[in-house]
Amino acid sequence: MEVVELPIETLKEAPWNANQIDAAMLQRLRSSISRYGFIQNLVVRHINDGYEVLSGNQRLKLLREFNVSKVPCVIVDLEKGHVRDEEMQARELVVQLEILDKAGVEGSFVSTFISPIDPYNEDPSHDFDMNSYNLVKTLTGGKHGTTYPDMVWEPKKSFKAVGDYYSKH
Repeated sequence: MEVVELPIETLKEAPWNANQIDAAMLQRLRSSISRYGFIQNLVVRHINDGYEVLSGNQRLKLLREFNVSKVPCVIVDLEKGHVRDEEMQARELVVQLEILDKAGVEGSFVSTFISPIDPYNEDPSHDFDMNSYNLVKTLTGGKHGTTYPDMVWEPKKSFKAVGDYYSKH
């Protein structure tokens, strides 16, 4: 998936968005954006006269407050179904590590290493690992990984990205 900068006036909040946050949480998000900048892309889909925000409606509200003119977004085509994008997952984890380093955090828990309840499947309609930020994908049906043949998992690109990051920092 590609990140593109879209004019903020073309972005519409999803009317069906059930994710509402109270004033205190909105203020925490506002403070975070003020301190660290905008770090998580919005996820949008094309609609008739612009784009509907699928993920990031609260951030969009705040970006309007900050008078931002262009917003980094990932455009998804729901007609094509879900797409596995391990490169994006790896990039987002590294960005989070960079933010924590800049903030002076001495240590953090990166993500979930493995989640057996979200297994990988070659069929995208059954690939529950597709959107997870696990560092490895769980294999099913008695399969073992090729990188570590005695394990029932295979490293994802984020596994290598996190290792590479820490080898340099």
